[in-house]
Amino acid sequence: MQCKLCKFTHAVDAVLLKHYRLHHRGSTWPCIHRDCCCTFRTISALKSHLSRLHRTAQRQENLTFQCWLCEYKDICCKKKVLIHLHHHLRRREIVCCPFVGCNFKTNRLNSFTGHTSRNHKKHNLRDFLSPVRVVRDFQSNDPDQPYNDPEAGVSLTCNPRLDSTEKHEPDCVHNVDSKILEHRLASLFLRMQCLLHVSKHAIQEIIDEFSYILSQSKFHTTEILKEVFAKHNIEVEEEVIQEISNTVLEKNPVLVTTSEKGTLSTDYRRNKYFREHFSIIEPTELLYDRTSRKYFVYVSVNQVIELLFNRAEFLEKIVFSEESIPGVNKPKVISKANVEKGTIGGNGHENWSLLRFLPLLIGKSVPEQEPAWEILMDLKEIVEIVVSPVFSEEILHYLEIKLSDHRSLLTDTFPDFSLRPKHHFADHYPYLLRCFGPLVELWTMRFESKHSFFKKTMHDVQNFKNVLLTLSVKHQQMMACQFDSQSLFKPMLHVEKVTDIKISSLDADLHTVIQRKYPHLETVSLSKDIYFHGTRYVEGMILSSGHCSGLPEFYKIVTIVVDPEKVAFVGKKLTSWYLEHFRSYELVESIYADIEIFDPQALNDYHPLVAYTVGGKVLVTPKVCLLH
Repeated sequence: MQCKLCKFTHAVDAVLLKHYRLHHRGSTWPCIHRDCCCTFRTISALKSHLSRLHRTAQRQENLTFQCWLCEYKDICCKKKVLIHLHHHLRRREIVCCPFVGCNFKTNRLNSFTGHTSRNHKKHNLRDFLSPVRVVRDFQSNDPDQPYNDPEAGVSLTCNPRLDSTEKHEPDCVHNVDSKILEHRLASLFLRMQCLLHVSKHAIQEIIDEFSYILSQSKFHTTEILKEVFAKHNIEVEEEVIQEISNTVLEKNPVLVTTSEKGTLSTDYRRNKYFREHFSIIEPTELLYDRTSRKYFVYVSVNQVIELLFNRAEFLEKIVFSEESIPGVNKPKVISKANVEKGTIGGNGHENWSLLRFLPLLIGKSVPEQEPAWEILMDLKEIVEIVVSPVFSEEILHYLEIKLSDHRSLLTDTFPDFSLRPKHHFADHYPYLLRCFGPLVELWTMRFESKHSFFKKTMHDVQNFKNVLLTLSVKHQQMMACQFDSQSLFKPMLHVEKVTDIKISSLDADLHTVIQRKYPHLETVSLSKDIYFHGTRYVEGMILSSGHCSGLPEFYKIVTIVVDPEKVAFVGKKLTSWYLEHFRSYELVESIYADIEIFDPQALNDYHPLVAYTVGGKVLVTPKVCLLH
């Protein structure tokens, strides 16, 4: 197998996994198998995935399961079917045993689990009753053919090599240079210092104790060498064993670098190593008021840009990739102190979210055409247009009208209210949009994400003697950690759980749309939860794609088709109406609605929406203007 990030190849899974850990440390860990598109946030999750899904020899099947007790319908394996039946038993419903030739039925969960464990442990989906078994995924009984695991979504074969300890299998450790291990150890100390905010004193205490423990392991090393030589019937003099033991300890890269005169033994030596081997840009402290002894700290922007431009992936990101996606913030609770000050508090994202969801929170309690409410709803429309990534000339004319109407209604409703400069600045938005394009690509909102890092740094460091210099140094060390990683960006697609199933095994609607989209494929990988370009898409969320009669169309995500390069959404079309009072859309789902499949490029906006029930109506409120 070949590494997904470089040209390194090896037949043993364990060696390839060690290669990933040693040379490709990053924010995510991809599965080492080429045909598996799963990625994981931790190495332990990757190991669990490999052990659970790429080593088992037990054949399993998929089926499209439709419960006879409720409307549940999904692609399932035997375990998932039984888990669903357990939900009915917890509600004391009578459940019949789903296996052929068994008349057992009960409404007690422990009786059902005991029965299936004793009598049906070796049974599979082929033994299910016909009302349950809609379509099978596999018909072959050849045990040598690869099979599709219902939870993993990849072709799996028995693979015992991950933890193999056979003598003839090579290990990649002997190819690791001591300098690489030294750099990894220094990277660990740097992350502890700038990301985990472990104090210098604590790091030094850890290093001293660790070095002392390693140095005291000489006796145990000698005993182990004697046992190994005795096991192989090799007679070695005591002095030779002692010399080998001493050499092993003296040449140990960890002990060498952390010993008394090692390159990482003290805080001074570690900082010196960081400056020489990591891309740390030293902040410059400048005095600008001699009398009051006031300083400011300068970080060279040119050096930062030079480091970024030296990374090919950064240039590709600028030219080819989409806009980075900001996080979603929960609206802040408005305190009494803020009310007394005449403000709602919170940052830009929190107040944006509050304005979006205000109609769903209190809209049904507000009379229609209420002037103060119309001011807020006009502001909601203005914000949606201004932050949109796509515009038309008609939308810009509409924005000009809305800005004028909003100001007129504001001054008429509150004659004592004094307009602020920002109200005047908003009048120039249509002109600026025509000149520079979407303003959301030029805003400084993303710099607010730095606030959380600086706040956490000061909370953990508790050093207020020179706040500017402390924050600058910590920030540049954090940037050096990022530059030292394999990639500056998160992967385009992040998915931890997929289901690989034959298209012929899907129900009629899914089979039709997927077969039309991928006529050359026999098997597809489906997922219910993915991250695409940093945005999370989950089954049941609402997406907007296309227009009809001047209004955007909405789809409910049924499933997501994934592969290592791209994704496609399978959605159920919803009927929608625009509610002027809520500035939101009412959605109605029909059992006769069409199911369609579309690419992310066909979306009116990449933000997925969540439907909320307000006064018996299912509503979604858009984040940006959907009328292009």
